Amino acid sequence: MTNVKSARLKHNKRAKRILTSLVVVFAVTILPLSILRVTFVFWPQIIGKEYYSNLIYAVVVSAIVNSSANPVIYSVVSRNVRKGINNLCVQ
Repeated sequence: MTNVKSARLKHNKRAKRILTSLVVVFAVTILPLSILRVTFVFWPQIIGKEYYSNLIYAVVVSAIVNSSANPVIYSVVSRNVRKGINNLCVQ
């Protein structure tokens, strides 16, 4: 019974490590998009500003970084994903 409990705790720790990394990266990279959406609601004139295109570019790049970071996080944090990628590359 204790072996099952310790295995479950070990599994939960790994899952917590992966999820914490994913949530932090998601929050940091999607926060600019959320702020920009709220800004559009309260200040629609921002669309006419000269820096608007640069702002949109930065927000889009941030969202793309979020999508690109997920596989990197999985491969760094999860041993099973690393093994799977290694097996895929060796074949």
